[in-house]
Formats: sequence, C-alpha cells, structure tokens
Amino acid sequence: MTTYWRCDLSRPLAELFTYDLGAGGWGNNEAQEYTDSPENAFVRLDGDGDGEGVLVVRACARPDGKVTSARLISRQTLERPRGYVSARIVVPLAPGIWPAFWALPKKPFSWPYDGEVDIVETWNALEHNGTSFHNGHYDGKDWDKHRVLKTPTANMDRKPGHWYGFAWEGDSEGARLLWFTDGCPTMRATVPAGTRSMRDFQVIMNIAVGGNVQPGKLPPFPSEHDLEIQDLAMTDEPPGGWGKPFDDAWAAAKDGNTM
Repeated sequence: MTTYWRCDLSRPLAELFTYDLGAGGWGNNEAQEYTDSPENAFVRLDGDGDGEGVLVVRACARPDGKVTSARLISRQTLERPRGYVSARIVVPLAPGIWPAFWALPKKPFSWPYDGEVDIVETWNALEHNGTSFHNGHYDGKDWDKHRVLKTPTANMDRKPGHWYGFAWEGDSEGARLLWFTDGCPTMRATVPAGTRSMRDFQVIMNIAVGGNVQPGKLPPFPSEHDLEIQDLAMTDEPPGGWGKPFDDAWAAAKDGNTM
C-alpha cells in the first residue's frame, strides 16, 4: 500500500483546506454559521506521544443563542482513478449535533446530480454511522438515486475513535464503491451514470447544527462539540488490496438501500 497524500497537520490549515463560510440554513434549515475562526477549526497535539496532531472541528453554542462551526474542504482531490481515503475519527454525540466526514466534487458542481459520498455521518446523539452515495434529490421522483445504510457503531464519541474509510475501484459507471469501519466492509454501491469522476471529489469535514434530519433539536446553550480527525490519508488501495481481497470485502458488505 502506497500513501499518495497525507494531511500534514504541521502545515497551516489554510494550506490544506478551504473554508465554506456563512449561515442561511445550507439548504437543510441548519442553525450554524460557518466561520474560518481558529475557535471553530484548529490543530491540537494528541496525548499518545507519537507527535501527530488532531484536527478539531468545533461547534460552539454560545450563551447569546448564536451557533458557530466550521466546514473544511480539502485542497487535495481524490485525484486517482481508484484508491482509498481513510481517517481515525471521534464524533460528538449530542442533541442537535450533526457531524460529517464526506466528499463532493470540486467546484463548480451540480448538486446533487454530480454525486455525494458520505463516509461518516450521525445526528442527534444516535450511535450509528450513516454511509451513503447520493445523486438525486430527497423526493419521490429521485427515490432510486440514493444508496444509504445505517450501521450501529458503539463508542463513536470515545477516544481513540474508529477508523473509517472509502474505496473507489474506478470512476466510470458501474465501478464498485466500498465503505469500511475499522477495516471491515460495511456498505457497497456502484458509480451511477452521469456523476462526476471520483478523482474530482474533495474531502469535507463539518459539524452542522439542527436541520431537517433532527427538526426542533438544538444543543444546550452554552456548549462545545468537537469532531476529531487524525491520520487522514489517501492510499492507492484499501485494506487487503485489490483483486480477491476486494472481491471478498465486496461480498461481505451490505447493499446500500434506496430512499
């Protein structure tokens, strides 16, 4: 396995990521304002002595009722026609909190038809991980343009966290896509027709607050909620490699469901 990109947290975050900024609900009636403040995204030294940093995305519910957070987009794309992206992640679990580790095509893009990959997603303190591939709207007409799976995942909010990964075997229609937790395959899907090349996708890390998936839910005020990311990297193959190991992992995974 060869690592072709690693998130080097000794560099300034602005060299590694761009920031989506602003409020306005983000299409989901979300409550947070995304900022580029070091209060909402920063690097912290870890406690295991290996010298690696921890990327922290923090949602802040302030005493005045305002909510701030961060949404970081990797400058690095998936880049290659096939590969694997992974990270060790601790998610916050709390009412109204919606953390995610996911990917969209490089801007400009046409959402949702160019595709969306969700690698880690949970909300409202639920201990399950939501994986998905979307290339349609959430309506009856596009019911078959989604592949989703909720996998019970214990201790999502406890250190040292879980390893989450996503493998793409190719970027043309029908290529196999496979999601992993702690090296074990969870969900499988294939690249739909008409979506952007997987090599154009960029990794996104954010915490949304409130929103349509958890209507009426907000965290306590004041409070802080941290999404912690370590060892974010892209490699040329998934756990075990391609060929028969990938075939076996594919056979062990579950099909994503339609919506």
